[in-house]
Amino acid sequence: MKLKPLQKWVIGRIAVTKMSSSIITPDANKGVTKFVLLEVVSEEAAAAGYNPGDLVIAKSMHNIFLKGGSYHRATFPIDEAVCRAEDVSLDEFVDIYGKPFTEGAV
Repeated sequence: MKLKPLQKWVIGRIAVTKMSSSIITPDANKGVTKFVLLEVVSEEAAAAGYNPGDLVIAKSMHNIFLKGGSYHRATFPIDEAVCRAEDVSLDEFVDIYGKPFTEGAV
């Protein structure tokens, strides 16, 4: 299944920064700043300058759970975007399970 966001929405994976401390298994709801590594963007989001591979922090986000919960993605409208992370490698982030991002994760 391929998800295609509509209107001003984007879909991506949760990324948690390792910059402040050594994270072994982060709890995505407690004491961490969650970024979204964008995977797909709507036409409107692309026109506004959002691209797959961008790391963005949103004021709030929604969750998508598919495949019995094993497929988790975050989504939000670009109007909720607060900032983008620039000049940072994905090596500085882990997923919500504490695992590093791998090549081709996007």
